[in-house]
Amino acid sequence: MACENKEKLEQLVDGSLSEEESANLLAHLRDCRQCRRELAFINAVRSALPASTPGDDCPSDETLVMLVDDVLPAEERERALAHLSRCDHCLRSWLSLNRALAAVGEEPVTAPA
Repeated sequence: MACENKEKLEQLVDGSLSEEESANLLAHLRDCRQCRRELAFINAVRSALPASTPGDDCPSDETLVMLVDDVLPAEERERALAHLSRCDHCLRSWLSLNRALAAVGEEPVTAPA
């Protein structure tokens, strides 16, 4: 992300920015397509992942995003898919994430670092 607003975008979603910071960032969003896409991605990921707690052996949210974007190395992909076949929590997360990202209507975006 070329803009330096990623952390602020997450704070906007969290509601932890001041009124002035929120207003400035919202004004920036009108002109910055990249930040609008990043904000859509943040919202999609957060709304797609269930609030329940994953197990110790569950893949990370980042791994699930990489699985959706089809960028996991083959061995890690096979391991994640095997886990999805036996873990309802992760399967629901993965399905919800697929739907949410499809709703964003853009090509896949990289997971936040």
